Amino acid sequence: MKKRILCTVMAVTWLGSMKKYTAAAVMAVAMVSSLFMGCSNKAAEKDDSTSAKYENGNSLGNIRNDGQILEYGDSIIFAAGNGVYKINKNGTGCVKLSDKGNCTFLNLYNDSIYCVHKDTDLYRIKLDGTEDTHVLHNYSDLPLPYGIIIDEDTMYLSCEYTLDLAKLGNSSSIGLGEIYDTNESPMGTINIVDDAIYFYGKETDSKSEEAGIYKMNVDGEERKKIYEGYVYFSMVDGEWIYCWDYVGNSNSMFRIKLDGTDKQVLLDYSDSEDTYVSAVNVKDGWIYYELSGDAEKGIYKMKVDGTDKQLLTSNCSSQSTGGLYIVDEWIYYYLYESCNLLMRVKIDGTEDKQFVVVD
Repeated sequence: MKKRILCTVMAVTWLGSMKKYTAAAVMAVAMVSSLFMGCSNKAAEKDDSTSAKYENGNSLGNIRNDGQILEYGDSIIFAAGNGVYKINKNGTGCVKLSDKGNCTFLNLYNDSIYCVHKDTDLYRIKLDGTEDTHVLHNYSDLPLPYGIIIDEDTMYLSCEYTLDLAKLGNSSSIGLGEIYDTNESPMGTINIVDDAIYFYGKETDSKSEEAGIYKMNVDGEERKKIYEGYVYFSMVDGEWIYCWDYVGNSNSMFRIKLDGTDKQVLLDYSDSEDTYVSAVNVKDGWIYYELSGDAEKGIYKMKVDGTDKQLLTSNCSSQSTGGLYIVDEWIYYYLYESCNLLMRVKIDGTEDKQFVVVD
């Protein structure tokens, strides 16, 4: 099994020309029009140029933020408002692919997107917008899902008390096979790296025997605890696991090695009553995170060793929802609970602006 990498990044090119306008002017007009007109409700025309193979799944960082954004070549697939949409990275050509609202954990598989709809049902949506299919009819009978991850041709579904997998294909529905049962002890969202699954015991009691970070094989065998202690959030990047703990007086971000050793505290807000990290993403040697609370609210970045802390934008404040998503040199984030306004800011903190509005 290959190590997960980010989807292929392709350069955006401008095609065609007009006599009365420069290419830059036409692009600006198109972007402004897309912002005010929103997205088309028409299904996207099938484009054979998008048949190139992209990495299945989604980036671990985006999945750990509820997976509402997915990169696909020159386009971005995003869940917002009352549907799932596809838009060019330059902000033009926004098309509604599905009327399914409240979708999370978007994962690419060949010519389709798999996602969780309203925290219960699993759907497959065609990239050309021609079809959305209810592929897992018994998912609503399972405990609340914490996420799905597609790795090559296998989909892993982490629910509250079980970890299941399914082999993907072209059938109208899929079946699940359970590979791990937590014995009624809640588990958090999983990370898959190489042939290992990392997850945390999602206990509210920091003294519980189940609280901690675990590692096991992708078949559910050889489970072992590698870190003892309560963890609310964990994300694997490279040789490190980045964690956040706000139980009791901890309220800190730290990292540990993949074997659970060498704990390093990166942020400490144990003296603050209302400041805490509400979203985290890691890419290319930097940690991007959002602080909630009145004192230091905003989106920040710092190096993975905890140095060089920088404020990128305070625009998100406490209104944002849905996490932080990184595609190329941009951080995408939503404003307002309805998630109908998608913003973006460059990873250096410049050009913080509205990207698209949907109904």
